[in-house]
Amino acid sequence: MALKIKTLRDATDGRGVKLAVYGGSGVGKTTQIAAIVGSLGENDKLLIITAEHGLLTLRQEGLGILDDPRVLVAEVATVGETKEAVDFAKVTSNGIVWVVVDSVSNIADRELRAMLQAKPDPRQAYGEVMTRVPAILWGLVDVARLNVLFIFQELRDERNEGTTKTPDMVAYYGPQVPSKALQQAMPFVFDAVLRMEILPNGERRFRTAKTNTIVAKDRSGKLDQFEPADLAAVVAKIQGEA
Repeated sequence: MALKIKTLRDATDGRGVKLAVYGGSGVGKTTQIAAIVGSLGENDKLLIITAEHGLLTLRQEGLGILDDPRVLVAEVATVGETKEAVDFAKVTSNGIVWVVVDSVSNIADRELRAMLQAKPDPRQAYGEVMTRVPAILWGLVDVARLNVLFIFQELRDERNEGTTKTPDMVAYYGPQVPSKALQQAMPFVFDAVLRMEILPNGERRFRTAKTNTIVAKDRSGKLDQFEPADLAAVVAKIQGEA
């Protein structure tokens, strides 16, 4: 295949946005899908790849997307089914412009449980899952035209930064990723890694910049340190449409 040389504008025009969102249970990560649906064109489709029952929250009538024909769901329980769903999203004629993976953590965990029943060595099972599942899902990032949202559960890691006699426990927050190597690579894989938070007044927001204890990243340079919890608006801002 001949090497293609493009201008920077040509290379970036029409490129989808790749996002990772994580946050605590009940923070409202899944309901952000409704905001994305509201930004879809008439003939555009959104594919949700899921291995959990958290989508029940999307049945709320107030969200208005339960009977929207543009929203498709691929329920996966194995690596093979996950690969089929990813391959389906990649086919241009299927009309998929958005893919939501909800959640990477649960897909990997379900496959690990199945693998542990088949593999006598737990270390071998873990190693295979931690390699195969992310490799399949990460393939979505390479499809230039797709917008992709990876939803992660939140990992809370308490560390003693004091001494045994005078402990000083500090909580660190980040996405629950199947392997440490992949977690370290995430800021370079996604256009933004966002932590969804709830303020004391009930307001939800996205944190886009890291702190000493919280993982977050905005590679576009277009987001404020905190953004309202509206993924459609975040994408528009990254793409320069807002």
